[in-house]
Amino acid sequence: MKNLEILYVEDEKLLREVLTKYLEKIGNNSVTACKDLAEAEEKLSGEKKFDLVLTDFNYPDGTGGNEGGAKLVHLLAGKSPEVPVVMLTGVTDIQKIREKHGLPDSVLVLTKGLRLPEIVSRIERHIKGKENRPVPDKPETTYRSCGWAAMHGVDGKLAL
Repeated sequence: MKNLEILYVEDEKLLREVLTKYLEKIGNNSVTACKDLAEAEEKLSGEKKFDLVLTDFNYPDGTGGNEGGAKLVHLLAGKSPEVPVVMLTGVTDIQKIREKHGLPDSVLVLTKGLRLPEIVSRIERHIKGKENRPVPDKPETTYRSCGWAAMHGVDGKLAL
């Protein structure tokens, strides 16, 4: 993951700062960090074009709710469907999140329990189209993040 323009949305300040610094350090990436949906929408309406959107699931959505990540995903699906999206969540039932919020298969959903190098590795594979992104005319080569562990014989958290 090198030289990317990344939009990162996370309401928890410490997590936002740590992952921002890590992403900038490992690959000369430029990270625009936001704390909520309103700030993310403002950045997306600007001149800067993003190569990747990394978003938390639970953060203020501007309506008193706490599902900013799902709303951002749907906004991006209409505005910039070509931009890879990765959602980080503390929720362990990823399939339930997908179904409840109608998240497209093109969104990679990862649990926050993963270590930073594993998160980056999974994001790199996602960007390259090898994880969780539909491949036209080859549906057998795609899979959802929730099935990744089962396919590789690993329990849900990935012991590193």
